[in-house]
This record gives sequence, structure tokens and C-alpha cells, in this order.
Amino acid sequence: MWTTVSVRREVKDALEELMRELGLSSPNDAVAYLLRRYRECGKLEELLASVLERVGRVEERLATLEGRLGAPPATQPSTPRARPSSGRSKAWEILERDGVSCRSDMRKVKDPDAVVDRLLAEGAYAVSLEGDRCAVLPEAVEELLERLRGVKSSEPRVVEAQLEDRKLVKVFRALYGAGVLYYNQEEGWALLEEALEKR
Repeated sequence: MWTTVSVRREVKDALEELMRELGLSSPNDAVAYLLRRYRECGKLEELLASVLERVGRVEERLATLEGRLGAPPATQPSTPRARPSSGRSKAWEILERDGVSCRSDMRKVKDPDAVVDRLLAEGAYAVSLEGDRCAVLPEAVEELLERLRGVKSSEPRVVEAQLEDRKLVKVFRALYGAGVLYYNQEEGWALLEEALEKR
């Protein structure tokens, strides 16, 4: 459903400038892009606050342990954790199957954040999706971009129908929902690579 919104001339000019810079085809796309970026900034702030809170708790535990022992424990050489024969974790094998692994999908996992962190450490992309943390398989992103080169529609439902692949549709929804994948009228579908975090 469409509706008409009146804005001041300078706001309209700013939207048109943004459309030219991003190659967007309509003011609606520009507004949608701005809203996604606004939500993404809010999610990043929440994530940062959560990380700082966890760091604080870890520091408190270390201080408590040091107080009990009287001195910091001697540093021991780290022993590499055993991996499956493929060299990757079981969580990575699931990521290869599904293309995307989100915290909200890990209801039976004791610490889903730790699983996402492990996937990022193993090379996955990180995206924030409506308050959810997700890891995305880099190879699936590359395959998706390759398939999108032949798609001329900016309508997500049309794109999903043409992909005809459950894993790629899931990756498309994650990237588009996170605001890092958008439609450029001149070049087609494009990725904001700087918005993708890879560790």
C-alpha cells in the first residue's frame, strides 16, 4: 500500500542527492535505505553495550580469582582445540549447509553467542538482523552475488523466486534485511562491503 508524504524542499533535495549517490531508483528506496541504516546503528550500540557488560563481568571474575590465589595464575601455553577432520567446527558444517546461522535459531544451544563468535573467528561474515546476531557463509555471499547479476528486478519476492535455492534465499533475506544488500538502478544488486564484518 502506498501513501503520499509531504516534505520540505531541502529534505526532498537531500533525498534526491542520496538517490544519485547510491544509484537508487525512487525516494521510497532512499527512505527504506535510511531506515535500515538507522536501525543498524541502534543495534550496533546495543551490541557494544552488551560486549562491554560481558567484559566487565569477566574482569570481576578474574579479580576474584586473583584475590583467592594471591597472584595471577602462570600463563600456560595454549593447546589447539581439536577440530573435525575438515579443520572446521560442527557449527561451521551447519553454516555451510544453511548459508546463515543466527542466534535466534539456536534455541537448544546453551550459549548461542559463543557459537556465533566461533563462526566469526573461523571466517564468517557478521550481520545484525532485527536485534539478532547472524553469521553468513562468505562462499554463499559470493554465489548469491553471482546469481544476482542476471536478476533485473528490485522486488525481493521476484528475486527469491528466481534464485530457486533455499540456502541462497536465506542469505539474500539476511543481507537485504540487514541493509547491506541493495538494488542499484545502473548496476543492479550491490553489496555494501564495508558494512560486512569479517574476522
